[in-house]
Amino acid sequence: LKNYKRVILINNDDIDKIHRDYAEDMVAFMSDTLERDIELKEIKGSSRLLKMLVDGNWDNNEVLRIKPGQKILQEYFFNN
Repeated sequence: LKNYKRVILINNDDIDKIHRDYAEDMVAFMSDTLERDIELKEIKGSSRLLKMLVDGNWDNNEVLRIKPGQKILQEYFFNN
């Protein structure tokens, strides 16, 4: 936690007030405990990628498929 400066709350359109309040309380606790300001930032999220993976709709531009035992190389993550 030494270098942490913020906590990100990802909003997938399913966050109720109780969840926001809990996140705010936890960030306040962290700030007090660490004796420094920790920022809580909320960003818009989506479960689209998770749904795509679960449904098996794997787009080669968004999902990297690696075979068992295959080495993972950095170049696989860049589009040609």
